[in-house]
Amino acid sequence: MLPGGADVTDKISNWKLPTKIAGKGKDGRVYFPEGTRVGMAQVLKKLTHYYKVKTEKDLDSALLSMTRGGGGVFTEKEALDPEETSTIQTRVNEYNALLKDLDVKNERVHLVDINATLNRAAREGIPLRGEGEPVTVTNTFTGSQDRRGYQGMFSFDGIHPSDVGYAVIANEIIDKARVDLKGDERFATLLNAQPVDEKKALAGDPHRQSARLLLNGFVSDQLNSVS
Repeated sequence: MLPGGADVTDKISNWKLPTKIAGKGKDGRVYFPEGTRVGMAQVLKKLTHYYKVKTEKDLDSALLSMTRGGGGVFTEKEALDPEETSTIQTRVNEYNALLKDLDVKNERVHLVDINATLNRAAREGIPLRGEGEPVTVTNTFTGSQDRRGYQGMFSFDGIHPSDVGYAVIANEIIDKARVDLKGDERFATLLNAQPVDEKKALAGDPHRQSARLLLNGFVSDQLNSVS
């Protein structure tokens, strides 16, 4: 939201990012390849620090200027091209493979595969447990919905789950314990614990009640600090 209260989410979400590179491009390239990604924090920082957007008219002017200006808007350091994204995903997969290997080789290790949970959430959504109408969550911000109508379970930094996200994870841990530790009296409290009411967690999640970011320098700086 802009300081005056206008909701400009759609305008920012649907803005086609300029592909020309600002400054020196990798290996001399001038344009980003198809599939390059720029974090929301970087987009907001351009609007708040370079164009000083305060009104909807300011925003329209800034987006038009960046799109049709002819010059580059984002540097190589502000973007991830497909090769870089692939490298990161490869490292994540290698790290997760090490954890799975440790789980297989050490009977005292019990792996709760949250990576698989998040992949499932992105792909098909996760129906929430608890009393009330059916609700499905996915990997977007709590308080917003994706095009399928699925609710979000992440905080605004895009990294940490929100309250409802942690409720989903807590139940994954309980489920795993009931399989791996069944009959072990040392873990009776955990094994007998009632599942967390995930729908209740969503209803009371503070992110759901304040699912609007005020477009100003402070917010973009805070988001950028955790990118």
